[in-house]
Amino acid sequence: CSAGYFLYMTKKYGAKGAMRMIWEGDYMSEENRDSMDKLEKYSKKMPKIIKKIETVESWFELQKLNSIDSDKASFPISAEIRKKTSNLSYEVDTLASDVDSVLSKDKCDEVVKLKKETSSELANIMSRLDIVMNRLLESEANFIATKEEAKAFYTAAAQSAVQATEAKEYHSKGTTARSSINGYSIVA
Repeated sequence: CSAGYFLYMTKKYGAKGAMRMIWEGDYMSEENRDSMDKLEKYSKKMPKIIKKIETVESWFELQKLNSIDSDKASFPISAEIRKKTSNLSYEVDTLASDVDSVLSKDKCDEVVKLKKETSSELANIMSRLDIVMNRLLESEANFIATKEEAKAFYTAAAQSAVQATEAKEYHSKGTTARSSINGYSIVA
């Protein structure tokens, strides 16, 4: 090893790193190399998670297009989608915990930088997943509200029809009894 190369490695990796590079073939300590390997492994999981989020987003958009009022998403959430989003949320939380648990011995710049990048990307994924989950919950809440409104309308319409029928009995033949609810006329 020439003196110039050793000086270059010392500037780049520090004295300990340069010595490790010469003797072990790696400038990082074993602990920091393990930390880098873990972070790289965790980073490789993120594209799969993003793909799963995109699948749920696509399902949501398709359901929204198929709903009656495309401005206001209103549809039930299937058990399968509930399970997917729940598992996805758990997977992201576990990954975030794993990334947070990675330590850097002697505050190794590469480990600190990769951990920060991984954490930042993971925060973006978590934010995106929160948006998807909130949209799904809002849609289901709208569906339940719509369902309750429809139930109330049909209950009131049935009561109105009963009242119209009763009124018809009291009128002479040929007269029409009318009742209305929410602007709809019920004729008996």
